[in-house]
Amino acid sequence: MLRLGIRSKEFYNDGKINSDATPFDTDFSELVEENIKENLDATISSTYSGFGYGNTFYVIKKEDYSEEQSYTGFDNSTNKTRYFRTSIGNNRISYILTKEWKPEYAYVFAQNGIFIPVIDITSQEVVFDSNMYNQIREKMRGLSFYRTDEFLVDTNTENNVISQKAEELRKKAEGKTSTEEKREKLVKQMTRNIDKSVTDEITGDLSRDVIELIDTGSTGRGTNIPGDGDFDFMLKCADADKKDMIANIKKVIPGKDKGGTDEYNIRYENVKVDGLSEELEVDVTTATKTLKIEYSSDSAVRDRLDSIRKKYGEEVLKTVVDNIIVAKKALKSEGVYKGKDSTGCTEYGGLGGIGVENWILQNGGSFIVAMQTGVRIDIWTHFMRGCIIEL
Repeated sequence: MLRLGIRSKEFYNDGKINSDATPFDTDFSELVEENIKENLDATISSTYSGFGYGNTFYVIKKEDYSEEQSYTGFDNSTNKTRYFRTSIGNNRISYILTKEWKPEYAYVFAQNGIFIPVIDITSQEVVFDSNMYNQIREKMRGLSFYRTDEFLVDTNTENNVISQKAEELRKKAEGKTSTEEKREKLVKQMTRNIDKSVTDEITGDLSRDVIELIDTGSTGRGTNIPGDGDFDFMLKCADADKKDMIANIKKVIPGKDKGGTDEYNIRYENVKVDGLSEELEVDVTTATKTLKIEYSSDSAVRDRLDSIRKKYGEEVLKTVVDNIIVAKKALKSEGVYKGKDSTGCTEYGGLGGIGVENWILQNGGSFIVAMQTGVRIDIWTHFMRGCIIEL
């Protein structure tokens, strides 16, 4: 409804005609002044429909409709029902009343670029206001898919200590095989037994002749800690081919199951690759090829990094990436990087790689600002209480 407006029921149920006594209309209960009660519960109950259709109500102002376009369908003392022919746009919604509000719903409004106040029926308090909406939209800067404002790089991204630490990490990785070469050798070995065309891009080709093997990890975004050998792939193919594809890959990259490996997914560590002296960690997740536009976490981070590159240039982008890799290394050193079952992690766990990237990017690309802002994750209680990151 927030995305497409309030539509008559004929537009739902996968296009099947499912009409009532007044086809192609959107029904509303009309509330007259005489029936306004002492609280929202009683007021809603006094309308013709009451709570008969659920616990969420989209409220429009009376001046948004006229006698000519509305219809009095039923008489219920002074309260009536009215309808709009076919649909009514979400810009006509004045506010929303609900008993079912959850904080995560705020992101649905922000993603759609729509602000509508939300009031809890029981407490009669505003649970979603313009400040909350603006705060979320501000954190979404640089996400072109959601038509947000341009990304703003914080001045704190330029920090001599962070730049020095990032350079040290890169120098420490010197002599090791580059990420690009590791990926090339790994993909070559993974696809050795696959007799189909393999691409590392989303093509839109739904035939069974092409599979998409996309590096969705930080190694594909250039935000991995230098020297790390952790690869995450999304394997997109036809449903009928998923099991065979995974089975074929398992045959050529024997490794140790770190938990979660099955006939549709691979979660391996200690993977040996021809031509590499070091062992790799490899995750492969299968998905069905589709024409549907998908905006994954990986896509969102890429989008932001691209927006930084276009607006500020490669040098500033490198500075932001410096903040990301130093943040990852610092959290890893404290045992709060990735899940609690990860090697070297404390019992509390922490953010994964893409979680850290989003955390930094939501704070202007600055690790310093991100640490000052904090992060709202319960499992980080221990970390946020007393863990001090020394840069």
